[in-house]
Amino acid sequence: MKVSTINERRMAGYWPYYKAQWWDAVNLAWHDVQMRYPDASAARGGGPSQFPPGVQRHLVRVVEVTRRGRRPLAS
Repeated sequence: MKVSTINERRMAGYWPYYKAQWWDAVNLAWHDVQMRYPDASAARGGGPSQFPPGVQRHLVRVVEVTRRGRRPLAS
C-alpha cells in the first residue's frame, strides 16, 4: 500500500464513508461498487452506470464504513 494512501486515511473527515452494493443472485453475495462516497445520499443516488447491466434498483443497498467495520444502512 502506498504511503500517500495510508496518510490519507489518517486525515480528519475520511471516516465514515459510504459504499453502494448490489446483490448477485447467482453467487448469493453482495458486491461493492468500487467507489467511495462522502454521504449515504450520494451513494444511494449514484447513477446506474456504477452497476453492472441488469441490476435492479431494489437489489441495491448502502453500507457505512467506519474504522471499526462496516454495516448496511436501513433502506
